[in-house]
Amino acid sequence: MVKVIIILIAVIGLCVGCRNTPEKTDYYGVNLEKLKTLAHRGDTEAQYVLGSYYYTGTEVDKSYDEAIKWYRVAAEKGHLKAQYELGQMYDYGQVVDQDLQEAVKWFRLAAEQGNASAQFSLGLKYYNGEGVAQDYQEAAKWYGRSAEQGNDLAQFNLGVMYAFGEGVTKNYPEAYKWYRLAAQQGVVAAQYNLGVVYATGRGVAQNYEEAAKWYRLAAEQDYAKAQNNLACMYHEGDGVPQNDELAYFWALLACARAESDIYESASENRDRYAKTLARYQIIKVQKDAQGWMKKNGFE
Repeated sequence: MVKVIIILIAVIGLCVGCRNTPEKTDYYGVNLEKLKTLAHRGDTEAQYVLGSYYYTGTEVDKSYDEAIKWYRVAAEKGHLKAQYELGQMYDYGQVVDQDLQEAVKWFRLAAEQGNASAQFSLGLKYYNGEGVAQDYQEAAKWYGRSAEQGNDLAQFNLGVMYAFGEGVTKNYPEAYKWYRLAAQQGVVAAQYNLGVVYATGRGVAQNYEEAAKWYRLAAEQDYAKAQNNLACMYHEGDGVPQNDELAYFWALLACARAESDIYESASENRDRYAKTLARYQIIKVQKDAQGWMKKNGFE
């Protein structure tokens, strides 16, 4: 297949559970004065909820100092969600000075209690060597614990580590297993990587139809590498009926942004496929591509 990008995407450096609103518990329906009383009496759940109230300005005047105070009190007594919230705050420098070592400390405490998001975050810290010495084996360990609980990004990152043999023995079937689980949860990079796996037959029987299926899912989310590969499949007729209009369509979308790291390859494909079409077909497909981008909010 000509010009198909048969590379795997590296580990995602995203954080699961980036702060929006704290996790809800039954304590959110408790009268504020009663909540404060419970918090002062040492109830860790009440302390956590009171901290979230101060953070968001719910029923009280917003106060980050009070939020951190109550989160820390609860976290130091072992409250899992408070530990994770503190880890997030120190990781991103949210209302506190960024301190990656402090972030690792709180992520570890929450991770050791079984929190999947904290396990993913701790794995990411080990993978990148942020706040802790880089250690791929530790990264794989924590990704694995998180992935087993269904964390989609941990599943994807673990798949990457198996594909490249980072911290684990290279194992393509294991990479396929974790890519598929993440892809089924909607991780676009995993959908793309799963397409690559099916196209190359690494870890699973080669299947161009399955490759095209997963490329399409990622391509429809404006994932340029998947769009470029799908364009190639239409041009070659691999896994899909040969169709140079659709090849040109997806190549146009793949090179819609000059900053894309596959712009050069995609633009070469675009120009090559255009030579197979009549002028009226080119104009039609260009309008279709513009309409697709507008409809899907990718202009």
